[in-house]
Amino acid sequence: GTFTHANVDNFDVDFVFPVNFYTENINFFINTYAENFFESSGKPAPTNKNFAGKTYDFFLFNASGTQISSVNQAVTMTFRYSESDVSGLDESTIAPYRWGASDSAWQVIAGSTIDTANNKITFSSNAFSSFAIFGSAAASSGGGSGRGTVPIIFKSLEDSKISDLRNKILRLTDFNN
Repeated sequence: GTFTHANVDNFDVDFVFPVNFYTENINFFINTYAENFFESSGKPAPTNKNFAGKTYDFFLFNASGTQISSVNQAVTMTFRYSESDVSGLDESTIAPYRWGASDSAWQVIAGSTIDTANNKITFSSNAFSSFAIFGSAAASSGGGSGRGTVPIIFKSLEDSKISDLRNKILRLTDFNN
């Protein structure tokens, strides 16, 4: 079956549970957090990655209350995110991650599909724990003018003549116009 977890800001998470994904009735618990929640709770972003959008804990429990960490068949999930969630990130680098129970680290979930036009990322997992989307910082454009970075070398006044300084200032001014 399908289930949609509706967030208050309309960035829902869709779930598609395959038939017989588990052998008994289960209870599904979802906690939604701001993107910086895991940073302060001992689950920092992987090296050179940044959180993008909401973060989640997904927990499954059987009827006797025992937590289930994996299911027989993978569940498909679709996370939605906003443009502001990926601001400053290279959107083509975003990927879903799951917190590994055995190694206490974020693990990228292979095989995801990114729909940048609709701000959705879809993936499947048969393991449940904490989930987040991470991305890499966008490459710098080198000053915003599209002309690259100007190397500036500073010298003390005693090492340069006033006329040399005027010429350097004029060259910098010409470059920036």
